[in-house]
Amino acid sequence: MKKSCISFSYLGKNDTENQKGGIRMEVNMSVEEVVSQISELVQKEGPLGKKQVKKSNPELMKNALYYFPNWDDALKKASDRNLLS
Repeated sequence: MKKSCISFSYLGKNDTENQKGGIRMEVNMSVEEVVSQISELVQKEGPLGKKQVKKSNPELMKNALYYFPNWDDALKKASDRNLLS
């Protein structure tokens, strides 16, 4: 029987790391950059599925899920941005 093990680092917040739920997450994009990249991808490629983006652009997905509770909310924010521009 195989055992699975998942470990998380619980660290204090510093200048280069952000935390979400006490789990260290390193983000390298601002929320504006995330929304802008999603918006550009939607314009180029049409509707974006979570699995598709997770495979093709994992950094974008990681950053999007840091700022938004789920991928659909990130898409909605990008869509709202497109409507305003």
